[in-house]
Amino acid sequence: MGRVFALGAILIVGAIGCHTITEELPPAQHTNAPTPIIVNPPPGNSVLIIPGQTPAPPPPQQNPSPQPSPSPTPPASQPNNNQATDVFVSVTSYLRDGVLHKKGAAPSYMPGDVLYLTCTPKDSNGKPTKNHGPIQDWRITSGNLGGGDFYFTDTDGFNPDVHVSPNSGSGSIEADCRVDDIRSHNLTMHIQP
Repeated sequence: MGRVFALGAILIVGAIGCHTITEELPPAQHTNAPTPIIVNPPPGNSVLIIPGQTPAPPPPQQNPSPQPSPSPTPPASQPNNNQATDVFVSVTSYLRDGVLHKKGAAPSYMPGDVLYLTCTPKDSNGKPTKNHGPIQDWRITSGNLGGGDFYFTDTDGFNPDVHVSPNSGSGSIEADCRVDDIRSHNLTMHIQP
């Protein structure tokens, strides 16, 4: 019975010493926050993960605006197909000591130079035209240089080469071409050592 008494006394003392503590909490608030997820990664520590907000999909458009169509590319320039009425001959470039000079004609050329010629059919406006036949012939001559002072190649096309000998003396070389029975002017190329 002593035990029952001791237990009763402990309960009475505990009941007198304890009282309920009440505290006022703020009223509950309703939020749209995501529900937290508790994850137990190894070795057993708890981690609280709060998922981010998922954006709402955009509202469907009632009248979607039409996409602009790409603007058409302008047509490439058309080749000139006017009838050839003139033929022009020129030096387009020359090679000197292994260096190509693209500036075209020079006042004079040196022994050892290679001269690149072209024969160009033109229309009545002086513009190059594609409306012509094949090359008919080239005349490349000299009245004051010897036969070993120069030679030429590719006279069956519109772009022959004139090779001036490194041992050539002073003089000149003349050239002209013919297309559609139209003879070009005479081009004079001066050679000066």
